[in-house]
Amino acid sequence: MIIAIQGTKGSFHEEAATKLVPGCKILDCIDFHHVFEAVDSGAADNGIVAIENNIYGSINAVYQLLERYELQIVSEVSLNIQQYLISKG
Repeated sequence: MIIAIQGTKGSFHEEAATKLVPGCKILDCIDFHHVFEAVDSGAADNGIVAIENNIYGSINAVYQLLERYELQIVSEVSLNIQQYLISKG
């Protein structure tokens, strides 16, 4: 199965994709619009996009794309994302 993600391998979108569909192939997309295009055109079987973010709330661009394309949300995955700032003393 091919999963389109916004971003590149190693991103949180890839983590979500492989959590939902272990062993899937990843199709990197530069933005959310390209994820929707990849799924709509058949270049990818499914796509992973973030629709909520604890810091920023709803990601309105994704909601607008859901209205534009005839695609449906079929599954959900939550990630506990922790990031650390490191520096040279």
